[in-house]
Amino acid sequence: MVSILAVTARRWGDPRSERDPLRRDPFEELILGRVEKRLRKYLARGGEAALRRFITEEIVAKVQDPREEIAKVRADLAGFQTEADRLLDIATPASRDFVEPFRG
Repeated sequence: MVSILAVTARRWGDPRSERDPLRRDPFEELILGRVEKRLRKYLARGGEAALRRFITEEIVAKVQDPREEIAKVRADLAGFQTEADRLLDIATPASRDFVEPFRG
């Protein structure tokens, strides 16, 4: 696994990053190993269901009801259509002829 510190250092031109940017240092290996071990133990003891529930709750909490947004967009479109029709009514014949091919 690529060390985030090495990638960041390489990006910003840190001369120390030229050593071996793909190897982790021993401390990083120790920490990541312990985190992985604890995570595996948690998941093996039924933690996967809890983790899935937490993720689902977070996703649902951030999703707004799309019906509200759809209603707002439809109202905006109706307003735009009314304004476009008003502008076309007062346009010169040459302007109408120019715009007509672009209307849906």
